[in-house]
Amino acid sequence: MILYMKINLRPAKSIITKSNIPSLDYVINPYTGCQHGCLYCYAEFMIRFTDHKGDKWGQFLDIKTFDLNKIKPERYEGKRILLSSVTDPYIPLELKYENTRKILEKLVGTPAEVIILTKSKFVVRDIDLFKQFENIEVGISMSTLNDEFAKIIERGASRPSERIETLRELKRNGLNTYLFVSPFFPGITDFREMIVKTREFVDSYSFENLNFRPG
Repeated sequence: MILYMKINLRPAKSIITKSNIPSLDYVINPYTGCQHGCLYCYAEFMIRFTDHKGDKWGQFLDIKTFDLNKIKPERYEGKRILLSSVTDPYIPLELKYENTRKILEKLVGTPAEVIILTKSKFVVRDIDLFKQFENIEVGISMSTLNDEFAKIIERGASRPSERIETLRELKRNGLNTYLFVSPFFPGITDFREMIVKTREFVDSYSFENLNFRPG
């Protein structure tokens, strides 16, 4: 687990931003930075665009502050909105600051398709909110089934065994679920076994390759 985090409150001009990701119209990132500190995380490029030069990805977190009343759920008819693209919406500190929950509360009633993606067991806290959306799917990201390996590469995230139980709980509550196999480690990620272990309570699967970069 992360023993040290630099935490700041930072104002944000907007919280729902247009997406450059194909098939998505908007993304919501309630935080800048992430507690999970995954060694392979592509999102560390965000350091260049924030006031964190010299900081290490996984050791800082900006809690975004914004006017919740600017969120107008009716604006997004026919759109697809993802929480989140460069942070995890259910990091442990979400239990304290509740940015993700506050945003979802304001989005209830939206005609948009809402997509949740997380590595965290804490997502089950908001099952009551998910049930209030007309079109929502909740996904778990996983790269390995090995809890010990995950402690090394995803030290701040929920263990894979916990994530599987989280998917089971989400489906038990009648939600649409998906498993995002990401990143795919050649020779390590046993996607077939992942499917075997989850197919009774997962509606769909998607896959993403390992994003190679210097270092």
